[in-house]
Amino acid sequence: MLDELERNLRATLHEHGEAAPEAPSVEVLTAAARRNARVRRRARGLVVLALAGVVAATVASPVLRSERRPSAATSTVPSRGGARPVDARQFLLAVAARAERQPAHGGAYRYEEERSSTVSTFGTGGKMGRGPAYTVELSQTTRSWVGASRWRSVTTFEEPRFLTERDRANWRKAGAPALRFGTAPGVKKEMPSNPSVEEDTVVAVRFVVGYQELTLAQVRRLPADTARLTAWLRAAIQPALDKRPPAGAKPEPGFQPLSVEELLFAAAADVLGLPVDPAVRAAAFRVMAGVHGAKLMGAVTDPMGRTGTGVAFRESPDADRVYIVDEATADLLAQQYVPSNPARSGVRVPPGTPILSITLVESGWVDRLGQQP
Repeated sequence: MLDELERNLRATLHEHGEAAPEAPSVEVLTAAARRNARVRRRARGLVVLALAGVVAATVASPVLRSERRPSAATSTVPSRGGARPVDARQFLLAVAARAERQPAHGGAYRYEEERSSTVSTFGTGGKMGRGPAYTVELSQTTRSWVGASRWRSVTTFEEPRFLTERDRANWRKAGAPALRFGTAPGVKKEMPSNPSVEEDTVVAVRFVVGYQELTLAQVRRLPADTARLTAWLRAAIQPALDKRPPAGAKPEPGFQPLSVEELLFAAAADVLGLPVDPAVRAAAFRVMAGVHGAKLMGAVTDPMGRTGTGVAFRESPDADRVYIVDEATADLLAQQYVPSNPARSGVRVPPGTPILSITLVESGWVDRLGQQP
């Protein structure tokens, strides 16, 4: 999960003469929050959203085969005894059973529409930008088509949304720098086109699970057996474990090593966004259910206004990653990174405000580029 997104952001910081702040920056936290990037591919050094990282993603009978469209969850997932799940483990096991019963779909191209947004405060000490501080939400929506030998992505950048009129006024006092999701505040000529369209038939698509890059063929070979998938995921997160400082050693400033449990839970969530069979999705939910530390939140509304069930996992002493699951379809609707102390992330928002949201708007299978379910 922490991969190209964090590297891209740190490169951007470096290019603009910025050093990583002592406290975990929102860029680092965003990179952590977007470990679930479902499809990533190389294109001019950018990572295009399809779930992830601050910017990451990509991702035959009738002409169109539509898969599940995430929608408001209205059903109740019972536990084996018929009662409402009382904890995250029961809920995830119940959703796994639901996922296993979902029909399998296929087509020439996997289509996804995903919206990502971050809330950042610029203009403060050590942060990108100069002048009065302002807090702003930056968002983008990416529609992607991924096939065995060809892919296309169309990314649309939304207009900045300032949290208050004072934030807007301070931005103007700072020189009204151009603002765009995943890019440091700067001049407009440095910004990518809007919309940004990218396509390739040579560079193979790479899906990311944990710290492992996979081809589409490798994704389709992921095991549906829970024990085997757990072992595979442990291997996929090993690079992150190898980078942790030795016992007793002081970590680098701003570096918050993640535990095996945090990494394994997040890597299993990565699988939920891949074009895999229902049995593999079910196995991923069971892996998550077997990891200690998740908390059942109950009903949660995602950024699209849909109601799902929230499962939170503490990712640092000051922040949770919240997974919003549609109980009816076993779809992962959204992920949010929610700090209890936003000041430590350098963001001026009330505690409990998500500073990163990644939302799956729609997904399915189609037979040609440009089609939508």
